[in-house]
Amino acid sequence: MPTIWNLRSVLKERGINRAAEISRLIGKRTGYQLSTQAVCDLLNTEPKMIRIETIQAFCDAFYLRLGDVLDVLPSAAEKRRKRMGNQDFAAFYPNAHDYSSES
Repeated sequence: MPTIWNLRSVLKERGINRAAEISRLIGKRTGYQLSTQAVCDLLNTEPKMIRIETIQAFCDAFYLRLGDVLDVLPSAAEKRRKRMGNQDFAAFYPNAHDYSSES
């Protein structure tokens, strides 16, 4: 199942890009303890598994939705993307403009 992990870019848009700062803010705002190394790993690589509590802590601390951080695409979309280059996958859905990431 193709996914796109957007955590680094979403937090960067909010002016937050240091793992130590992110870890501190999550702890302060939610009480959830997450090591600086764990945050660094999440910023630099797409996780194969992640605890729901960790996602919830990021969402609560930075006012995010899961869809802001992670896009899950249909497998057919990945095949087409490889064939046609990187495109907006909204065209695969009815009422594509309702789902467009550029809206």
